[in-house]
Amino acid sequence: MDIQKLFAQNDLLGVPFPAEYGGLGGTFLTYVKVVEEVAKACASSALIIAVQELGALPILIGGSDEQKRRFIPKLANGEWVAAYALTEAGSGSDAAGSMRMRARRDGDDYVLDGTKIWITQGSIADIVTVFAVTDPEKVPTASARSSSRRARPDLPWASSRKRWASAVHRRSS
Repeated sequence: MDIQKLFAQNDLLGVPFPAEYGGLGGTFLTYVKVVEEVAKACASSALIIAVQELGALPILIGGSDEQKRRFIPKLANGEWVAAYALTEAGSGSDAAGSMRMRARRDGDDYVLDGTKIWITQGSIADIVTVFAVTDPEKVPTASARSSSRRARPDLPWASSRKRWASAVHRRSS
């Protein structure tokens, strides 16, 4: 049996998600303890739980109620896999201060220009949260320089300047 499915069947993926969106409504401490306990046996398996929450966090924090109701239940029950695209070549641990990927609004869409690397679960994700700079003139802090946009993981990663809708999209497969 696939370990992600095992986690889903035992509600481990739902721990950090609010009950109103189909999760267990666990506290952050409970979520961290789940990740920690799984990591004692296998650190890679613990990443499945951690990345599920990390990929969904921008939706929980900044998504509309409609987006939360549409996407969070599928993440909480494990039907969908989340990923997030933060790391760029040469950025090290200073993601906010050295982020080079740009997001430019074009109508209802965003045009992303840049490259991300090391996208944990990116090849299997149903949704990917992509972090990009929307206003390079502002002070280089996480809150001022970067915004997250949900993107389609089925589009080629290596190619920049792809048009991705700003709403979360389901992977087609």
